[in-house]
Amino acid sequence: MSLTPSPGEPRSHEPGPPDVPGGPEDPAATEGQADGSAPDAPRGRNRAAGLGTVLLVGFFIVAGLFAAWTVTPAPDEEALARPGDTDVVVTGGAPLSWDPAAISDGLSAQVLGQVYEGLTAMDVESRLQPALAQDWRIEADGARLVFELRPGLTFSDGSPLDAGDVRRSWLRVLDPAAPSPLASLLDDVAGAAAYSRGEAGAEAVGLHAEGRTLTVDFDAPAAFFPAVTASPTLAVVPPGIDDQAQGPEEGSGFVASGAYVPVPSEVGELRLERNEAYWAGPAPTARVTVLTDIGGRSNVDVFEDEAVDWTPIAGSDASWIRYDRYLGPQLRETDEMVVQLLGFDTTEPPFDDPRVRRAVTMAVDWRRLAALDDPDGASPTSIVPPGVAARGVGDYLLPYDPEAARKELRAAGYPGGAGFPAVTLSTYGVGPSEAIAADLARELGIEVRVETRGFAEHGYLLEADTPDMWTLAWSADYPHAHDFLGLLLESHSSANMSGWADARFDELIAAAAATGQPDEQARLYGQAQAIVCDEAPLIPLGYGSSWWLSRDGLEGGAISGVGLMRFADLAWAGT
Repeated sequence: MSLTPSPGEPRSHEPGPPDVPGGPEDPAATEGQADGSAPDAPRGRNRAAGLGTVLLVGFFIVAGLFAAWTVTPAPDEEALARPGDTDVVVTGGAPLSWDPAAISDGLSAQVLGQVYEGLTAMDVESRLQPALAQDWRIEADGARLVFELRPGLTFSDGSPLDAGDVRRSWLRVLDPAAPSPLASLLDDVAGAAAYSRGEAGAEAVGLHAEGRTLTVDFDAPAAFFPAVTASPTLAVVPPGIDDQAQGPEEGSGFVASGAYVPVPSEVGELRLERNEAYWAGPAPTARVTVLTDIGGRSNVDVFEDEAVDWTPIAGSDASWIRYDRYLGPQLRETDEMVVQLLGFDTTEPPFDDPRVRRAVTMAVDWRRLAALDDPDGASPTSIVPPGVAARGVGDYLLPYDPEAARKELRAAGYPGGAGFPAVTLSTYGVGPSEAIAADLARELGIEVRVETRGFAEHGYLLEADTPDMWTLAWSADYPHAHDFLGLLLESHSSANMSGWADARFDELIAAAAATGQPDEQARLYGQAQAIVCDEAPLIPLGYGSSWWLSRDGLEGGAISGVGLMRFADLAWAGT
């Protein structure tokens, strides 16, 4: 789906203090914050816990055991005050833009997913559910999909919402003048990719609207497409979206299609009020406030202050919180469909040579690093995380073999690292970057400079000037292997940050997308992953879990496998 901040990622371009949402050491930090920068968002949206600091794990466990035998101290004079006139308070961050077509990061998606609705939605079990569409049917042997929208749909201002609004919203995602970072979500639609590249007009796109009926024609059968429509990128926006892309302003009415409407707020807050015209009925919680500035305190501190009712936290914090008498019962966890990756710029030397990429892959013991970070986690074997449909069961990561790595590097013309240029590894807190650099220096004799940036800056860098090496966390827009293999690596994909291309891989991905047989899909995706394993444009570093604190009595705060929580599900017990 998307580029996801590591825990502790800054919410703006400027790094914040440690252990603050927005600070470089806070694993629960949100994925970006409006800061006056251009609204174009970085490619990828994935949200995930990044690889933690291994050496601190023992300390936090000991501290947690000690805390279990102590009394939680009362909030001190620095405690954050709870915002007034609100029903539920959560921590988060402001979206990079209020236009779904312009964003591709997880935190923006978290907020915009409350404001704009898609044809379908994912529930907390990552099961596909109808949303604006009441049902759909497959025609033409899978080459056509017909959606029927619910009767009587309106935007929050009462204006009608029909299939024409869906078509208009999706064409904005493809707009050749400013295509979305995730325009490739629609690549399977006939004519969509050509239109996005400026090679055809909008009339050539296989989207046809008539009343409440939207017909989608594909170049080849795309059995997974109903799940694609749950992506926040494909949510339905009002005709005046361009005027409200900067967010709610005094004196101007914000128009939404989702369960909540943003209203003008104080600095450091986002205020959302329920949409009384929402198709599923008004949400149980009338007002939700998202705190985007918690005054230098940690997420755990503000939860203990009772300033917030729900907040994500770092896995390292969870390791001691589970033993805490007060916080432990309010701790929650879910596995996310997210993968942490190391990638290469395969369009320029030295990483345009697959022998060099294989050398890097085999010189580092990725499985050991992942196990140190999360002893109970799944070993990295694929860029498709566990739990995703059609993932397969193969091991698609080259073995740890430093001697074979040195042979590959020698064959590429760099014996012992001689003549190898100094390269840069850009990161935003995902992955053990310094350990990777040290291993490559020791085993291959190559110099890797590690540069750590804020989340938004890192994302813009990947968009504008891809570094030699880079890390990111990518989570599912929809729970299917195509969202990882297709979006990240197909040669024409707008989210292909590595620039890698392989004709045989593209053929296999297209064939997998065209079949509705799960076993055949898994077989074809397995063959495609074998190519990725050998060519090594991306290396899986590990997978992610989400941890959060949720106030006793607050229901519905679960995060789904695609990393989103629906505010419309929030309610206080007994209300």
